[in-house]
Amino acid sequence: MKLGESTTIQVTATGDIDRLQYTEPKNISITSFGQSSSIQIVNGKKTQSYSFSYRVTPKIPGTLKLPIFFTQNSQGEKIESEQLSLYVDEKIEQKSSINADYTVFETEHVKLFMEIPQRKLYVGEAIPVLITAYFSSKYQPGIERSPYMKTGSFIIDTGANYTNNNPDIYIDNERWIQITWNSYLTPLKPGLQNIEVQMDSYIEKSSGNSGFFSRAEKEPITTSTKLQEITITPLPLENRPETFTGAVGTFSMESSTSTNKSNVGDPITYSINIYGQGNFKRVNIPKINDNKNWKIYPETSTFNGSNDSQYHGVKNFEQIISPKNDKITAIPPFIFTYFDPEKGSYIDISTETFPIEISPGVFQNNKEAIQLDTTNINRKPMFKHQKSTPSTVFIPISETYIFKIILFASLLLLIASTIIYIMNMKKEFGKNNINKRKKELLNRLNSLEKSENYTDALITIKNILLDDICKDTNKNPESITSTDLIENPSYYNFFVKTEEIKYRKVTIKKSEYETIKDAIKLELEI
Repeated sequence: MKLGESTTIQVTATGDIDRLQYTEPKNISITSFGQSSSIQIVNGKKTQSYSFSYRVTPKIPGTLKLPIFFTQNSQGEKIESEQLSLYVDEKIEQKSSINADYTVFETEHVKLFMEIPQRKLYVGEAIPVLITAYFSSKYQPGIERSPYMKTGSFIIDTGANYTNNNPDIYIDNERWIQITWNSYLTPLKPGLQNIEVQMDSYIEKSSGNSGFFSRAEKEPITTSTKLQEITITPLPLENRPETFTGAVGTFSMESSTSTNKSNVGDPITYSINIYGQGNFKRVNIPKINDNKNWKIYPETSTFNGSNDSQYHGVKNFEQIISPKNDKITAIPPFIFTYFDPEKGSYIDISTETFPIEISPGVFQNNKEAIQLDTTNINRKPMFKHQKSTPSTVFIPISETYIFKIILFASLLLLIASTIIYIMNMKKEFGKNNINKRKKELLNRLNSLEKSENYTDALITIKNILLDDICKDTNKNPESITSTDLIENPSYYNFFVKTEEIKYRKVTIKKSEYETIKDAIKLELEI
């Protein structure tokens, strides 16, 4: 929801309860406006439920926590509700569009404006922008396609819905209808950039026939915002933490564990929730700062967006960890790093340190017991001799320390040679796979060029380029981003260009395709 709006919540409690209570939060106004009760009888057993309705109004933007509602049942037991989060967007004033030059309305039936924050903007951040369209009330308007990028190396997300409950405005006694999109703009490239947004709409005009069967004619209209120049700043390389994975925005973090007691080798579920606003696609699982005593398993993640947005919500991670020894007394914190565009700096946040009690486990206890029993069995009885006779004992060479050291060293050498061989074979297998994939991509490229599908052909060239980059490394081509290529301007510019074409679904002509292809022949043999 947006700052200045209100929403309602309903809390339902079942059974014989006392009055419902909660702690008044600082940044949220809560007002009770209704209460109801119902009785349900199942198999002769009566159950009574109470529902309480509240109006919730946020006072500040951001991720706010609703209070925990609690009460007591007839046995004196405390009953609590779960704690919910409220995502509040900052209200963007529409000054620039309202105070625009109204002379453009004299000859236009539709006009489009975009409000961009007046601050330093960074590559990769999700910039909140307000897009406003004005439609003349003389005709019945309609929208064919929501605003999309016309010019500039950006990705724009207008969300699933637009807002049409804004008040109409009057210019020279003519009424204009306002439609707004609370959108997010993501820059793909640093430097001075031109930006222009376009929208496809229509108006319905009468055909001029005043008869009974007269109908309106649809007139398509394509409208653009004013071309703007904005400066996009690259993320600073200085003081960039190793834990930074590309997340840009403002975030907060919560964590919990499935238990505070466990055994060596048993799995423990560690849950992490990251809330906020930003490019959640680059929000990865935080790193644990102690992996010597813990075995880390692959994590799972889900994202829940606010108002169908990919840039505002919460990302949930579940990480399975397992203790390696019983000397552990706490689960160490996980560290997450993001870049805050408002502050212009990298921010480290960490989870709590959870105390935990680790037992040796059943297997380890049995092992110690076996070792103890073996010690008792191997203990030889003591005999007293009246006379000792010196004797010469011949020790086999296989029982000498030198032989055992040589045997152990030979075994280590054999293991090391085997590991090196496997790694070389794996690397060679990876290269063969990349070469095979490159051959398949070249065949696909020829096929796309023959069918004159130059857009997909250009994207195929990008995939060949990524395979070529990853040929001598252990990186996966699908994990390469524009940030990884920033030190190579030729690769970087081509990557950004193809990503822009892919997201904007631009149709490439043959002449444009040939020009781009010739420009990269020096970087890639095709």
